[in-house]
Amino acid sequence: NEVFTGRAAIVRNQQAPRRVLVGLELDGQEVPLHGEHLYIDRQPVGVITSATRSPELGKVIAMARVAVELGAPGQVLEVGRLGGPMKRQRATVCALPFIDPSRTKARA
Repeated sequence: NEVFTGRAAIVRNQQAPRRVLVGLELDGQEVPLHGEHLYIDRQPVGVITSATRSPELGKVIAMARVAVELGAPGQVLEVGRLGGPMKRQRATVCALPFIDPSRTKARA
């Protein structure tokens, strides 16, 4: 009878996830790469899963996994760059989906 040693961790993460998938709106026109880290100051808090330039929205958007406590819309993060904090790109957490074809999402 084999016992899966990772079962407790899987159950714990299902009940209280540590990371959530969020949308990001980025300042500037540079599209971050998959796997780039997100920071608050020097603390890594997440990772980019995908990103693109949206012609319809006129800005760069991305999806990322971030620490659950930082997943609220309006939270400001920074996409890390090799050159350090001076080369970082500002990213603001936003609600998904980015585009609401039925126009039911509240507008700010």
